[in-house]
Amino acid sequence: MKTLGCFAVLLLIVFIPACVRRHQCTSHLRVKTVYNALRGYTSTYTYNQEGILTEISTTKGSKTIITYTDNLVTGKTSDKSEKVTSTWICFLNKRGLVDSLVKSDSTKITATKKFIYDANGFAIEEHESKPGQAYTITRKTLGNGNVISYIVMHVEPYVAKITYNPVTKTNDTVSITTTGKEYTVYSEYFTDKIKTLAFQNYGSPEFGEGAKNIEKRTVQISPEGDTIEVSLFKYTFDEHGKATMCVTRNQSGELLDSSYITYYP
Repeated sequence: MKTLGCFAVLLLIVFIPACVRRHQCTSHLRVKTVYNALRGYTSTYTYNQEGILTEISTTKGSKTIITYTDNLVTGKTSDKSEKVTSTWICFLNKRGLVDSLVKSDSTKITATKKFIYDANGFAIEEHESKPGQAYTITRKTLGNGNVISYIVMHVEPYVAKITYNPVTKTNDTVSITTTGKEYTVYSEYFTDKIKTLAFQNYGSPEFGEGAKNIEKRTVQISPEGDTIEVSLFKYTFDEHGKATMCVTRNQSGELLDSSYITYYP
């Protein structure tokens, strides 16, 4: 990064205290490694001088390379034999946030996604489409800098035959969609703990603002009001308040996830 001398020092004096006052900003932190204890591998994150993510490598031998242009972010993942297994392309809007995303495997598109943001850069709505599956819409409700709930809707098409068409000599068809509420998730947070695992901490600010605090519990509710699943999060923190371990269990105590995190100095 280029040195700007006294002007850079002035910027630090002006902006950093405001950032700290706002909510103890930790966006400068960068995750270095995440060890997934359930799956038994470690992911290592590499950044450029500006703190932007450029590479993810795993002890399984896979590697993802991320590149940036003015309005595109692209990623390419290869296995240990250097065979490309998946790619993704993010199209950025005028604010530098991801407008839409396309994922592919080695032969075909596997998913597309569209993001809608509020004035503060939170992705409050997401539309996802996967071949052969229902079209999914996720709408989020924010409160105190966190996502306090989100609802997932599915739009499932079906085809109805109409009358015989003598011109084309085929049966005309029409695609009709039905929309229904699939489930709602409510989240609780540790309000005294600042989140250090947001998009910014992985060098991916193009995905917008993340939750201010870290999750304490999530509850998934069915359309009928029944509890589908409860996830409970337990953390270990270092002396600076950074989360270094995260364990997730369901309401029965079954282990869902266990991760150990390190950070760059």
